[in-house]
Amino acid sequence: MMMGMATPEQMAELTAAESTAFDRLFLRLMIAHHEGAIEMVEHLLDQPGSAYDPVLYEFVGDVKNDQQVEIERMHALLVTLSDDPRANLSPGLYDAGTAIKNLRLVSTQTKPPGFIDPNNPGEVPKSKALSKETTEADTGGSEKSREETTEKATEEITKESADEPKAKPTEGGSDRRYPMLSFSNTDMAFSGDALFAGNYHGFNVYDIAAKDEPRLMSSVVCPGGQGDVSVVGDLLIMSVQETRSRLDCGLQGIDEDVSDERFRGIRIFDISDLQAPKQVGAVQTCRGSHTHSVVSGPSADGKIVVYNSGTSSIRERDEMDSCFDESPGDPRTALFRIDVIEIPVDNPAAARIVSSPAVFADNETGALAGLWRGGDHG
Repeated sequence: MMMGMATPEQMAELTAAESTAFDRLFLRLMIAHHEGAIEMVEHLLDQPGSAYDPVLYEFVGDVKNDQQVEIERMHALLVTLSDDPRANLSPGLYDAGTAIKNLRLVSTQTKPPGFIDPNNPGEVPKSKALSKETTEADTGGSEKSREETTEKATEEITKESADEPKAKPTEGGSDRRYPMLSFSNTDMAFSGDALFAGNYHGFNVYDIAAKDEPRLMSSVVCPGGQGDVSVVGDLLIMSVQETRSRLDCGLQGIDEDVSDERFRGIRIFDISDLQAPKQVGAVQTCRGSHTHSVVSGPSADGKIVVYNSGTSSIRERDEMDSCFDESPGDPRTALFRIDVIEIPVDNPAAARIVSSPAVFADNETGALAGLWRGGDHG
């Protein structure tokens, strides 16, 4: 009755099992068996003084490592024996295996040109690309050819990385998408038979009159991140948050800390001609636009009211001085605030921020995030 041992009933069940059912049960029992070994050595380490014995400590570490490797191998085998149709789906960018139940796939739309990196359509991190090259090299050929393939892959990836800025710690790791969210799809908006699909690189307009065959009508390539969209009449409003965004929707980005060409806030497009949307307004905000909500409009005076929330860093003072209004009790005006934006329908270029109320501000002192700070609730 040690940890991880099979019971007589489980052994009897295993004896009676055949074929795949036997394999599946055997693996489950063996996984539990190895997990029992890990539990036992952890119990051993809990004993006073055990960690001070170097021989024992090395033994415990070897047991844990070996058993965990075996457990991972058996889990991988167990997945291949699963009856779940999702267990053995094949990978692929456009031809991945699918499993579907009580649903019917009507159509699939891939991202149009301008919304993928043609040199890396799958947005594969460079570390994974190198691993794939070396793995393929290791599976066949002479030792010399494997070394040459690995060296070539390393040189190509190193060359591509040489001109790129050093990644921040938060962008590192083998699971990093590359390029980081540059072409991710975001929110959608609908108007009549038109679908507007937001993207970190702009937005796309689809005709969905034929329900089983959406048709791409136009694309607006305008990098800036977030890309959440709303539609009011003939105007489309889009959130822009990243610091690379430009007023002119250019692809070259912005590297400078302070730039007159940077744009962060909400863009406004005229979509009266769905075949040719055009930007007709833009409102700069202190922290960009992560989420916006159309609150009302058009009103009797022909204005649309939008609430905006930015979650990015505050702009430099030299780029937008109004972000640092030294009001009493609020030295960081842009933090904990939303923007109330007014858009004249007849003149979207005149759109502006009309108010920036603080969230959770103390009514008496004006202190930000004026929630309970201890003491008597009153």
